[in-house]
Amino acid sequence: MGVKPFNYYDLTDTNKYELFDVIFYGAYPAFGYLFVYYLDYFNFKRIKLVLYFLSWALFSAVFELLLVRLHVYVYTGWKIVYSLPVYICVLSLTFLFYKFLIYYKNNNTDKQTNRAK
Repeated sequence: MGVKPFNYYDLTDTNKYELFDVIFYGAYPAFGYLFVYYLDYFNFKRIKLVLYFLSWALFSAVFELLLVRLHVYVYTGWKIVYSLPVYICVLSLTFLFYKFLIYYKNNNTDKQTNRAK
């Protein structure tokens, strides 16, 4: 969303890549890792899971707003109100992918255990 053909925002003060951009891109995997780590650690169910998702989405949107105020993000067509639903969708997809990986791992482990017997 930050590159052509969309280019809804620029990272930092220019639309060219800099060293800081590469360092900043490392924050996204850390965000996803912490989301999944705490999800697995606390093993939320039902309403607590929904609240967990909403808390992370709200935290992300507020953090993004802070970065906009600090001119780390410079919007060229994006608005902060778009971010909350996008974060909810991305977190949901991350959750589904995590569940798929756990399901795949459990089924693969069971098949290997059965072959060893």
